[in-house]
Amino acid sequence: VELVADGTAAIHQLLQDRLGPYKRLLSFQRGEMRLLIYSLVDTTWSIQIKSVRAQNTGKGGLANKGGIVAEVQVNEETTLAFMSCHLEAHEGVDKYKTRCSSLADILNGTKKFAIPAIYPDASLSSHFCFVLGDLNFRTRLDGEEQIDAVQQWVVDRNWKALNEADELRKALENHECLAGFETPMCNFPPTFKVERTSGYIYKQNRTPSYTDRILWRSGNLLNGHVTPLCYEPIDNFTSSDHKPIRGAFEIQLNDSYVLPQEHHVPTSVFSKKQEKLHLFLSEIQCDIFPGDFGQSPPNTYVCMVSDPRKLLLSPPSNFQRCVRALRKVSGMQDYSPVDPHDTDQWPHTVILRDTFHPNWKGAEIHCAVKTHHKDGRPINLGGAILHIFLFKDNGRQVNEVIGSYPVNLEYLFRLCAKIDGSEHEHGSWRDLMHETIKKKASHHGGTLYDSANDKMISLDIDGPLLKNGLQTGVIRCSLDAWWVSDGIAQASKASTMKMGLSSNEGHLARAREARENCIKSQSSRSFFHKKDAQRL
Repeated sequence: VELVADGTAAIHQLLQDRLGPYKRLLSFQRGEMRLLIYSLVDTTWSIQIKSVRAQNTGKGGLANKGGIVAEVQVNEETTLAFMSCHLEAHEGVDKYKTRCSSLADILNGTKKFAIPAIYPDASLSSHFCFVLGDLNFRTRLDGEEQIDAVQQWVVDRNWKALNEADELRKALENHECLAGFETPMCNFPPTFKVERTSGYIYKQNRTPSYTDRILWRSGNLLNGHVTPLCYEPIDNFTSSDHKPIRGAFEIQLNDSYVLPQEHHVPTSVFSKKQEKLHLFLSEIQCDIFPGDFGQSPPNTYVCMVSDPRKLLLSPPSNFQRCVRALRKVSGMQDYSPVDPHDTDQWPHTVILRDTFHPNWKGAEIHCAVKTHHKDGRPINLGGAILHIFLFKDNGRQVNEVIGSYPVNLEYLFRLCAKIDGSEHEHGSWRDLMHETIKKKASHHGGTLYDSANDKMISLDIDGPLLKNGLQTGVIRCSLDAWWVSDGIAQASKASTMKMGLSSNEGHLARAREARENCIKSQSSRSFFHKKDAQRL
């Protein structure tokens, strides 16, 4: 097809003639880069483009190099991100470093929120992120006979040796770009640099390389939800010195998850019966890679925010509790919604100063999670994410994220939900789900503990802090998820500070002491009701 006057229209027509039952959802161009997304016309899924942004990385900000990032919402529960890139060309260590840094620049420059410094990039905000395009990573060997050696490997079909010498594979192993991403083995000839003819005739002055790639990253506890079905070059493509790559992947989407009405009792503020999922983050410590900080350790604090962004509820302040006590108001505590655009409202620790190894020993972040609208309608929690951020305090209104760790909030809900005897033909739903999550958690640096009697799950986190595809440190902490009323949660928190227990022993012992104190006390201003305490 000859692309004249309106090349974009010609490309659209060319693709539509061949794709048949597919419709175009997106056609976005930035300079010499394009990203097109199609979906089946006849599908039961709801598919829509959430956002699309681009970042230039060419010399002087030119758009001959860079990337385009689009986020696609599938149904209400799954977000897919597609990042199409064209990176720095040519061989050499400096060019390799530029490619790695360009990937970080693209992720940072395409964040969808107004203040990108305080939000995660598309690789962390989506459930599944795909990176594709002419990434230009080369085959690199030590020695002057590199081209001859690589061409001989091609002749011998020694794909193992070619993959071991691949710059991109080394970069992934060394966490120098796209941390947490994976890519299939290239069991085929290198796709660059070839003559414009069918088959593989390589330019004699260039090292044959796997420059054209597809990678993906799965979210927390979603490992194994992406299955590669096909990954291969198009051998008979003749209009470029590259052979394009095509891939087919099967993705297990997130399911809808809403809690039954029994979890929401829309009564007066004096009710003592309504339960929420309360989150307690404790035993928090981090190791920060010096990186950009040099010899100047940062001032840091940890905070949490949800996605969807209006799920978290902050507990009442000490001042608010004192006012209610003076007015002799007992019963349910007033948990207020967290404004996702105001980082000061995000549940957080205190600031620790001048250290690469902050340790909030004895401190705890506490919040509740909203599960229903005010009118009682359940919120769809399918695909919900809890982001744990490590922030650098700049002494200004807008601070800067050092790194973040995403937690699969939906799975915590599923584990903690009250099933009330619901059975599966192979065992209880709770037992099956616990075994599933325990296996998944082992792949993500986490260990799960639970107590069926106390409806609490404890997740020990030991994993990477990530930012723009780079690992910036390590976080270790305990996350307790607990179905309990607001009053008991407050009493447990108060009891913790007094008992000084670690988290994994912690909340059960805290609750039991609080229960005993409550039974002894007959005061109407007690933090929680006697019947609630006895249910523990």
